[in-house]
Amino acid sequence: MLLITFILIFLMPFLEIFLIIEIGQHFGAMKTIIMILATAILGAVLVRIEGLSTLSRIKNSVQRGELPTIELISGGILIISAVVLLTPGFITDVLGLVLMSPSLRRRVASMVAQKLFTHQERSSGANSGKIIDTEFKVED
Repeated sequence: MLLITFILIFLMPFLEIFLIIEIGQHFGAMKTIIMILATAILGAVLVRIEGLSTLSRIKNSVQRGELPTIELISGGILIISAVVLLTPGFITDVLGLVLMSPSLRRRVASMVAQKLFTHQERSSGANSGKIIDTEFKVED
């Protein structure tokens, strides 16, 4: 997994540059720059809207006395999406817009939460975390 991540991070700038050059040759340099700026502005607006929505869901969960796990992870994915959207390039813009989708974000957040809790249960051991409710009285 680490090797795949390293290869993607290493190859991504080259793919972005190649795609920007190809689109620039087809549409022209000025239109390509405008498209890159437009996607960054659109991304910032969408992140603000989705961020406020996620913040509202977190607040509602806390008021109901629930742990807002999915909403917090979704907020983290939203931050990653914002960073990716503000990075110049078309591949990262598509990836950022895909991550902005609320339904996809919730699915990914659910999978991450499930994986985290499964890993936590495995690493905590068999007897760890058990609560034994007892009563005692002190006698002199």
